[in-house]
Amino acid sequence: MALRLTDVGHVYGEGTPWASRALEGVDLELERGELALVLGPTGSGKSTLMLAAAGLLDPTEGTVACDGRPAGKDGFGGLVGLVFQDPEAQLFAETVLEDVAFGPRNLGVSDEEAREVARDALSRVGLDPGLYEQRSPFALSGGEARRAAIAGVMAMGAPYLLLDEPTAGLDADGRSRVRSIVAEARKDSGVLVVTHDAEAFLGQADRLVVLEGGSVLRAGDVADVVSDSETPGTDRLAWPDVVRVQWLARAHALPPGGSELELPPALDVAEAAARLARVVGAGR
Repeated sequence: MALRLTDVGHVYGEGTPWASRALEGVDLELERGELALVLGPTGSGKSTLMLAAAGLLDPTEGTVACDGRPAGKDGFGGLVGLVFQDPEAQLFAETVLEDVAFGPRNLGVSDEEAREVARDALSRVGLDPGLYEQRSPFALSGGEARRAAIAGVMAMGAPYLLLDEPTAGLDADGRSRVRSIVAEARKDSGVLVVTHDAEAFLGQADRLVVLEGGSVLRAGDVADVVSDSETPGTDRLAWPDVVRVQWLARAHALPPGGSELELPPALDVAEAAARLARVVGAGR
């Protein structure tokens, strides 16, 4: 059981003089309980990949299936939940509670049960229902609106959750809250995060895909991908400083072999600092 993209490609305006290829030969698999991270600079095809994974875009090549089922006219229904980069794009009701309750109600849940599910989802994303449920979703801050949009998807109980640039425009506190929400969401769902910023989620992710020009440059376990500082396109991505420092240390270490720097870069700052200290101490 998984959300699976196989050899997916997409050309916008196919067959016209304005045809533009957005994706080519992309494979991706997301199982429940996993966090997969898709990185790439602007224009690399991340948003097109997200729409294809949600079943909202029919790729011109390859297949997309969720738990073995192809997408229907409304995507994958309640199996896949998508949170857009701009939360205002999916907030519409008069109150936060009614907005979050819309999804479960649309899936056939009674009004009262839908509201209870919505209150639980708001609590899970750190929005106290007592303070937020009667507020207008359009009176929320950017970070609050992002969390309300995520709550609306979580309330549907989708086994796969797709987040498009979930930390864009947020301050450090907002980014930390979203990371906590992702950790909470993956207890019940597979989570796919598409972003240009590796730092926010790299330490949590199980699997990593690096896109460039619509094609996959590297894909695999996080440790395997970040072990290779020569991954094409790495200079165009916002890799965390903790990874870059270890790449640089490995490149300039004397002697270059046999040290801890040959291990996959540590994603924890304290662990990375301890490794570098041991390497420096051994070289004295």
